[in-house]
Amino acid sequence: MIPKDLRDYLDNLNSNYPNHRYIQECSDRGKKAVDDKIDSLLTSASKATGLVPEKLLKALDFDKRDFDGERIQSLFAVLRTINILTTQYGFSEITPLRRKLKQREADLLGTHERIKFAVEVARSSDQAFRLAGANLNRYIKELWERKENQIRSSMVSNKCERGILVIVLDSEPVRSDLVLEINPPFPKWISLSGAVELAYHNISDPIHIHLLLSTGFESSGQAEVAIFPPLSKTETI
Repeated sequence: MIPKDLRDYLDNLNSNYPNHRYIQECSDRGKKAVDDKIDSLLTSASKATGLVPEKLLKALDFDKRDFDGERIQSLFAVLRTINILTTQYGFSEITPLRRKLKQREADLLGTHERIKFAVEVARSSDQAFRLAGANLNRYIKELWERKENQIRSSMVSNKCERGILVIVLDSEPVRSDLVLEINPPFPKWISLSGAVELAYHNISDPIHIHLLLSTGFESSGQAEVAIFPPLSKTETI
């Protein structure tokens, strides 16, 4: 069941924010289907973190008074990342990091094969148009330059050996671009795994930090994601 604070938030959107993406999704897919998806997302992430949904939302700094569409979509992106890390990559001990007043933290801590990671999640904006290909590399590099110090600071303060920058490419502008030549969901001229490797090599000095891309699409219940370098090769980066 969706926690009361989030339920009240969504009900407020229904009444007062007709252009919010949640309302658009409800119109396209049906309100029950969208709410069931949110409930399933929260339930899975709650199980992965060991926090009941109410405490998990609090740990992720959910504010029911903040109706910025980007903010709630970013929260959902973190919840999806928790589920991706646990179900598709075998992470454990996932812990949300609360915001600090004087120091920016990564979003999550997690453990993979006894190696501790700091994980920062960034989501493509619904307000800004992004292009695939060379411009995708540029966009990722710009994000990296803004996020790298934040990840490394969290790695130091939380005694992590590795970090991950997760980029969720699920906003409407980037989806529109990715769908130009899509079936499957990433452009035919390059695989998602190829795109993430190219983007990684385009980043300067990415030592000890992995890059994970997610398109927000799913196939057979699995998110479309790719990571580089592979987690099995953490000892080589």
